[in-house]
Amino acid sequence: MKTIVAIAVTLSLLSVSAVAQTADERRACMGDAFRVCSDAIPDRDRVAACMIKNKSQLGAPCRAVIARYRTEAIKAAQDARHTIKAETAHAEAN
Repeated sequence: MKTIVAIAVTLSLLSVSAVAQTADERRACMGDAFRVCSDAIPDRDRVAACMIKNKSQLGAPCRAVIARYRTEAIKAAQDARHTIKAETAHAEAN
C-alpha cells in the first residue's frame, strides 16, 4: 500500500514538475503550450499532462525541458521505493 501511495505522489509530481519552472524553460515551452495545449490553459496540471501526451508535437527545446524533469521524477520515484522498502524491512524486523 505504501508503495502505491509513493508512486502516485511521484507521478503527480511528475506532471507538476514537467511544467517549465525557470524563465528559460518557460520561454522554451510557452509557444508550444499555446499551440498544442491551449484548451488546457490555465490549469497547469492539465497543460503538463497535455504536453507530455503530445511531446512529439513540441519543439526540441521544450522536449529537452520535459525530458530533464521526467528523468528527475523517475529518480525520485526510485529513491522513494528504496526508502519505503528499507522502512518496511526495518518495521518488520522490529
